[in-house]
Parts: sequence; C-alpha cells; structure tokens
Amino acid sequence: MAEIKSTMELIMERTRNLTMSDEERLEQRTGEFRGGVNRLIQKYLQSELDVDRFQEALSRLEKDFENPGMALAVEEIAKRISPGEDNAPLLRLLRLGCEKNISGLEALLKNYEEQADLLSARASDDILEELRRSGITGTAVIPNLSADEELAKAQTVLHEKFRKNLAAQIEGLS
Repeated sequence: MAEIKSTMELIMERTRNLTMSDEERLEQRTGEFRGGVNRLIQKYLQSELDVDRFQEALSRLEKDFENPGMALAVEEIAKRISPGEDNAPLLRLLRLGCEKNISGLEALLKNYEEQADLLSARASDDILEELRRSGITGTAVIPNLSADEELAKAQTVLHEKFRKNLAAQIEGLS
C-alpha cells in the first residue's frame, strides 16, 4: 500500500535539488533589508525610536545584512512622503537620521502646497462666479470643490508631476 505524504513532504521532495542563484539571494536579502528598514521607520513614526536610536538600529541592520543600505533607507522613507500631509517627521528623519540635505525636497513640497492652494482658490472663485451669474450669492455660499471634475483632473496632474520630481530629488539624495 502506498504511503500517504503530507503536502510539505511533497514540496520538499520536489525542491530538494533546487538552489537559489546569487541574484535571487541578493534580491531576497534586499527585500528582507527593506522590510527591516520599514519596521524601523514605523517605530520612529510611532515615537518608539528617536533619531539616534533609529541610526543605531539602521547601522545594526546594515551589518546584519552586509548591505550598505543608506540609499535603500532614503528610498523607503521617501516612499512615505505624501503631499498635503504632515511630512515633518519623515523630513526630520531624512535630515538627521540619514544625514541628508533636504532643502530641495522641502522646496518641492512647499511648491506643491502653493500650487495646490492656487488651484483650489481658482476653482473656488470660478464656482462662486458661476453661482453669482445664476443669482446665487451670499456669505453662506460655499463652493463644493470635491465635486469639481476639472479641479480633480488638475490635482491629479499636479500630484503626478510632484511624484516625478520627488523621484528625481530622492535620486539626488541617495
């Protein structure tokens, strides 16, 4: 009678002679390193680590993975930067924890904020003018910017442009 094998036994039998290539090992190690960096970033954002402890933990992580990972750490931090949000903790981590000059990044974020505000102000003025022409006026009239399709398209274009410029800034930091 045939022996019934578990799924794990079948997998082990079929993969017994397989080995990972150097490229696959590097990819796996890089993925594990990125995961470790992301955990450190999350702990920093939750105030479980200060900048000094983040640097110490990142140094240990680099040694454990034999990986000069500052560029990867910068990349992982930058992925979390979101225009219109409070990016101060992430910028502080880049400046102090990774010892990067972030003046270009700060200017990029400020420029985005100014352009987004300008788009919203123009859309608001246009909506109010349209309402005024149709006889609707007063201090209680508030334009519904979230329903403005043109504004949404312009904001999408602005956001895509920001992401592209952010990628260029991050490349310059690494």
